[in-house]
Amino acid sequence: MHYANLRPYIAPLIGSSPLTVVNTHSHWDHFGGNRDLQSLPNVRFYGYQPDGRYEPFPQYPRYSVDALFDGEEESVHSELAIGKRRVTALKIPGHTEDSIALYDAREQLLFTSDTVCPCLLFIEDWSAYLQSAALLKRFVAENPVKWLLGGHLEMSRPKADNRQHEYFYFGSNSHRDEHALQLPLSYLALAEREVKRVLADADDQGPRYDARRIDKPFHDVPMVPVPFPGIPSYYRDDANRLVDILRQRHASDER
Repeated sequence: MHYANLRPYIAPLIGSSPLTVVNTHSHWDHFGGNRDLQSLPNVRFYGYQPDGRYEPFPQYPRYSVDALFDGEEESVHSELAIGKRRVTALKIPGHTEDSIALYDAREQLLFTSDTVCPCLLFIEDWSAYLQSAALLKRFVAENPVKWLLGGHLEMSRPKADNRQHEYFYFGSNSHRDEHALQLPLSYLALAEREVKRVLADADDQGPRYDARRIDKPFHDVPMVPVPFPGIPSYYRDDANRLVDILRQRHASDER
């Protein structure tokens, strides 16, 4: 979970053509590369607006995708022209309040980012997540979609001996025999079912992250990790390690 400088790969491909950068949500591992692209000609950002500095946790309005939806809070769908293709943006709050999905009709691909991916599902708003899951299920029922594409790949293929998946910890340098990124549409229902199970098992106060709260710049909410179907549930107990590494890396970046 980090970001890389994509400019050496993107610049030769686009030449002087316009570049549109769309971030799926306001987490640093999804917008961190924006600053490396800001000096390219004809670049437009939807999401994080870099200004030469790097803010791991930008505050609003430093991060906003409102322009995608013409500033209309009630709007759920939006059409975006990227070259000769049109991409549909969908508001899917839950992982974060500003999460969006992107649908490429030409390739029939639905980018679900961190809302559905073969990884730990970190959830900020449980009710919103379930509403977004229902929205995505309706969308794939009404539109041709070949695959779901998530924003992370943190688990292996099933092991031959026990059919379990190995979880690749945050900061892993290798993903041996990793799971395919593309997911069948049935995984929408699987993710929704797992989230509902966690909710059903929680007490009256709802699911909690070991009674701890993630750093204030990280929206100051309990983001409970839900193992994606196939990841043994005991990995949830190790999630503190993920946040500890995140804190250490954040502190290192500030120095």
